[in-house]
Amino acid sequence: MSARVSGEGLARRIDCAAAAAGVLASFVMALAAPRALAQGHDWLEVDARLDAPHAIEASVVGPAAARLAEWTDSGFGAVELAWRTEVELLEGERTRLTQTVARLFVTTAGVQQAGTLEFPVEIARSRFRVTTAYVLLPDGERVPVDPAAVQVTDARVPYLFSDQKNVAIPFHGIVPGAIAIFEYRETRDLSGHPLPWGITLNLRALVPVVSNEISVRSARPSGWLDWSTDDPELACHEGEGLALFCRRGEVEALPVDPAMRSLYDLIPTLVLAERMDWGGLAERVGRLVDDKADLSADMKVTVERTRGRFATNAERARELYRIVANEVRYLGFEHGDSSVVPHLASLTWKRRFGDCKDKVTLFVAMARALGLDARPMLTSVTRFDVRRLQIPAAAWFDHMIVCSDDLEADGGCVDVTVAGAPPELPFALQGGFALDLTRTAPPDALALRDVLWDVEIERGVEIGCDGRLEETVSLRQGGVWGNAVRTGLLSLGPSERSQYARSQYAEAFNVAHGQPEVRIEGLGVLDRPWSFEYATSPPRRVALSEPGHFYDVDAWLIHAARALVSDNRHHDYLMPGLRLESHIRYALCAGVGVEYLGGRLAFASRWGKLTREYSLEDGGVRVDTRLETPSRLITPAEAQDLRLFLERAITQTPIQFGYVPGGVGGGR
Repeated sequence: MSARVSGEGLARRIDCAAAAAGVLASFVMALAAPRALAQGHDWLEVDARLDAPHAIEASVVGPAAARLAEWTDSGFGAVELAWRTEVELLEGERTRLTQTVARLFVTTAGVQQAGTLEFPVEIARSRFRVTTAYVLLPDGERVPVDPAAVQVTDARVPYLFSDQKNVAIPFHGIVPGAIAIFEYRETRDLSGHPLPWGITLNLRALVPVVSNEISVRSARPSGWLDWSTDDPELACHEGEGLALFCRRGEVEALPVDPAMRSLYDLIPTLVLAERMDWGGLAERVGRLVDDKADLSADMKVTVERTRGRFATNAERARELYRIVANEVRYLGFEHGDSSVVPHLASLTWKRRFGDCKDKVTLFVAMARALGLDARPMLTSVTRFDVRRLQIPAAAWFDHMIVCSDDLEADGGCVDVTVAGAPPELPFALQGGFALDLTRTAPPDALALRDVLWDVEIERGVEIGCDGRLEETVSLRQGGVWGNAVRTGLLSLGPSERSQYARSQYAEAFNVAHGQPEVRIEGLGVLDRPWSFEYATSPPRRVALSEPGHFYDVDAWLIHAARALVSDNRHHDYLMPGLRLESHIRYALCAGVGVEYLGGRLAFASRWGKLTREYSLEDGGVRVDTRLETPSRLITPAEAQDLRLFLERAITQTPIQFGYVPGGVGGGR
């Protein structure tokens, strides 16, 4: 179930990994902003009576009873009957957010999946009050949540330490047909906070939402608040004692597809923010980086060593990337305002660890000392469509990268949190967006490389006179996608890498047993492709004692091509551009020659090109195949045509040649 509130952007955190982990994917996480129920926490207050009848009951009980059978047949385990949100901009830089949710449990599966609310809590500036938490049973009985059953734990975000807590609220006594009603109030004191206030409210979920109302009250000066929505069905008006009031009728559940880059790009939002232009936002965040970009004596030693060893700015920029990405590990201390403010570059260098903004600040400090161009950039690992950024707001961003004209040959922008990869923009950020913190321009789209995946296959096949086959294969991968896989493999142990290699072989050849021992080589050489290497003895063919025809398929080529196609039915997906070269050499046994060669292929379409050439080499046959497809977004309507092109061009065009005894073979 999608999150009701995306959060308050940079006013919450720029933590890279946490942002990547929070892509609206959890069905049970219906609220991303609420705080907690438990005793012994000074940031939390729980009302004495949690089952006092809430006014929202009157508007949800009737629809729940009338449509329960309909929703039971729909396949959804739960339905959001009502969302109510009140945002108050109080005096003294305080804000108060009140949210009410009425959730109908339709099936026993829905009870299991959505019967517990689990959400993150940042306690440094927040105070949280629970006013309502109960289940309304079909017979009208109200069952309150027992505060003693509520769990509060430290957040377990990989490589991050922070003030964030995780809170789980298990509703009691739920049965199909019951309604959970929950309300909380969160007050935040943003006095002296380094970044502008902003919040995004999601207007759609992975289950139906029957009604949604949002009200905003403001004690701020006229013109302070800016707002926008990309939902044409959200009716909003200003005035009548409110800064803003919006109402939305029933909205269907967001359909899910296998390849969805970001749910945030698909869900309409209402964004509220302190009014400013993009230049003002960039200046405010950029100042935080500049203020922390100091240079220690130890840093100067590395700077001068780099200056002395490398002659050009491009070489120095690449070396600096290597140092910051690989010698300073990704680890964040994000307590208090450190969730949005970087640490001193000198401290990050001394510790040899930091999060994304720490590492970017370190890179910027050392790059400027080297006389290099270095521009910190705000970006996102959860949103990628620049067209969805309706107004200037910090809430759109959750990650920081760096761009440099001195890295132009590498694409211009790099993510210094990615170890074990050459200087480039990783696959996860290709085609996304970024806000340059040194300029006043709006966010711009990040480049999407035409080719993201380079594959080269070298295959040698010896064909014995008795039909025995001996085969050696080297499958090399590079490019942005290949390097992303490399980074993942470097984080695994030897046995896990072997398991990955075996699984890839099994998928390519559709076999579960009798696999060869596949070696993975070259992972540590970052400026070269890494490879699968193996030798195998495929099933015996017929003896070559009579003239005949040899047929074969390029299984790895087919495997790579099929990876380009998704079964999406509702949403576009990003197809990574592929450049694949396959070189196969068939060596015939002595005394057997080549009678004819297969036909030349030259397929071309809007999806790309496939070519194949046959030639004689040392008495055998050489087959060279090249497949090129550009990176692009593929719509569901286009996916079938793409699949058809690849099937006809590749799987229906086997490799073939004729052989005849008495010729001059090149093998054994």
